[in-house]
Amino acid sequence: AMGGEEGEEGTHAERAAKAAGRIARKPYKVLDAPGLVDDYYLNLVDWSRGNVLAVALGSRVYSFSVSTGKVARLASVRDHGAANGGGLGVTSVRFSDSGAQLAVGDARGGISIYDVATSRRLCAFAAHRDRVGCLSWTPAGLASGGRDRAVVISDPRAGPDPAVRRLKGHRQEVCGLEWSPDESLLASGGNDNHLMVWSAAASASTPPSSAADPDPSSSRPLWKLAGHNAAVKAVTWSPHARHVLASGGGTADRAIRVWNTATGAAVAGFDTGSQVCNLAWSRTVRDELVSTHGYSQNQVCVWRYAPRGGRPGAVGAAVPA
Repeated sequence: AMGGEEGEEGTHAERAAKAAGRIARKPYKVLDAPGLVDDYYLNLVDWSRGNVLAVALGSRVYSFSVSTGKVARLASVRDHGAANGGGLGVTSVRFSDSGAQLAVGDARGGISIYDVATSRRLCAFAAHRDRVGCLSWTPAGLASGGRDRAVVISDPRAGPDPAVRRLKGHRQEVCGLEWSPDESLLASGGNDNHLMVWSAAASASTPPSSAADPDPSSSRPLWKLAGHNAAVKAVTWSPHARHVLASGGGTADRAIRVWNTATGAAVAGFDTGSQVCNLAWSRTVRDELVSTHGYSQNQVCVWRYAPRGGRPGAVGAAVPA
């Protein structure tokens, strides 16, 4: 189960931080999460636009409503025994854009879709031949990345056997995945140290294939971006400027890099001092970017990114905000 308690600063610190235009250094809520798997390549936490937090603990997924403080069991992969083998571990979770549905990936390559309001499983299907480490939604479908090195595009609305398309380019596990805000591009990061950018139009034209197909058809990425020296898990698109993509590297790299996907050029790069686990652009402040880190400093940082001269593709700079 998952529970919580108010931090010492409580909501007062949150209000004070907002008033000062800064982020509080102490949490206003601490949640117990027994059984949370310590694995860099998995994505076990997600936050919906409805202010609901999903956390995967072993074979179960719990939800925490920030507005009501209610904790509930939302999903369990044991419920999918007939489809996926039973007794599995959850390896990824991701809310749909509306927050009404939650996609759950498991250790054997299965994906299940849940209705968040009722905790009812809407569908379950096999998508990969190995664990599903990352997920990303669009209104038209769901993208998933697996340890089978494939990116899979599925349409959960198609029923228990959704049309599946596979994009192959990575040589190792796909651990980061994100659709661009206009849904025209899909970025994928892998344990092969590469960041790839795929066209939605190209992926849609790829012939469908099953997860069991040993030689599925695939389209080529628009860009295969090299520059990181470790796995690329952290991937995020700017909601303010088209074609601006940020990525973060693992322990041997520790860098955040910013790319112009219109040209394929790296426009900024800087060492953060630690393994980069997650990245997110601010939705309200154009030039701010938040990063969370693992080994060795385990820090949360807010960066200010400012392209010189404001020109797309210009060399940029990032400093602690």
